[in-house]
Amino acid sequence: MLDDGVADIVISLHGRFVDAFISGEKCVELRRRTPSIPDGARIWFYAKVPDGRIRAFGMLKAIKVMTPAEIWDCYSSSLNLTQEEFRTYLEDREFASILQFAKIYEVEVPVSLEGARQSDPQFQPPQFFAYVRSERLKSELHTRIEGSRQISHVY
Repeated sequence: MLDDGVADIVISLHGRFVDAFISGEKCVELRRRTPSIPDGARIWFYAKVPDGRIRAFGMLKAIKVMTPAEIWDCYSSSLNLTQEEFRTYLEDREFASILQFAKIYEVEVPVSLEGARQSDPQFQPPQFFAYVRSERLKSELHTRIEGSRQISHVY
């Protein structure tokens, strides 16, 4: 197993957003709340059901906390959201967070929900984010790193 000392974290995204990360149309992640994730963490992108697979990962560069107006001004072309979707998502927020990635990779062989649960019977796709604590699941994910394709466009 890869033991590089990097935190492994899973976030759940709609499949269209994972697709957008893989295509390079999206290179930052918008969150209503600020997650407590260390810079340099490996963030695994779980595409919600009906896809139900971990299909990509990114190496977290930084988390920026900003007003919605600042976020839209700086990152609107990298969010893969319409302005109306953006406003609806953040309508009651004074501040929100942007996860910037140093690198993003497409996983050559995705990990299905069933596969994740075989490695960790307690695995549940997170509502917000979750650290990967199971050594078996971490090992399974780490086998997917080699052969992953780096996406060239990152913020």
